[in-house]
Amino acid sequence: MLGCGAEYPDAVTDEEHRSPLLKELKLKPPAAQPFFVARPVDVTGAVLRKLNETHPPLDEQGNRVDVSKLPTHPAAPTAPRP
Repeated sequence: MLGCGAEYPDAVTDEEHRSPLLKELKLKPPAAQPFFVARPVDVTGAVLRKLNETHPPLDEQGNRVDVSKLPTHPAAPTAPRP
């Protein structure tokens, strides 16, 4: 199994691509793991704006996509306060 380094193993063969063990390894530290803390600390919008600004999305023909016209995802449900 080869990859970017020992910290981030990746599949090389078709068999490795189907391996549940490899998928599990990719989600273990130090891999990046998504999590949600609370709406006031959700930085998703800021990250998306910066990514779209620095690396504008392009369509199949290489034309810039106007992301302001794309549908947005509904807001995540708010967790009840204890």
